[in-house]
Amino acid sequence: MNIRRLFKWPRSANSGGGGVAGSWPVYSPSVVANEAAAFASSPATALRLPAVRRAVVTVARDLARTNICLYRGDGEYRAKVYDAPELDVLNVQANEYQSAFEARQWLTATVLLHGNAFAVISRRGNALDSLICLNPWDVTLTHRPDGRPVYNTSEYGEV
Repeated sequence: MNIRRLFKWPRSANSGGGGVAGSWPVYSPSVVANEAAAFASSPATALRLPAVRRAVVTVARDLARTNICLYRGDGEYRAKVYDAPELDVLNVQANEYQSAFEARQWLTATVLLHGNAFAVISRRGNALDSLICLNPWDVTLTHRPDGRPVYNTSEYGEV
């Protein structure tokens, strides 16, 4: 029995695999590399490649699963802190819309795709209240006359 009769094989003008007419088309490595480079022109187009999307999601999820630990101390001696109020924001609920896991996953994926990640630190008095993730394409860096850096966003203004 001829197995090719069970499937409709794509036909190519040139014979590809070992001179057999009607085999799968053969692509040179340069053609494949050029197509991949076209997808990698921006993070949005790169994410359309399943391998890139899976890699970013896998790395971001795995790193987001790790809890953040706080330590107090100086130089040689340090002790792990278990009762700091900041730990709730860092490990449980980052803000009213995102869990800490979702915020860490977003920030990690953003670093992988754009090279930077930004979050606004919201405080009540001196206490950390929430972390609000920002879109990296919405953040611009400027400098004050004294040389200090200032981050500007269209949504929050000067941060």
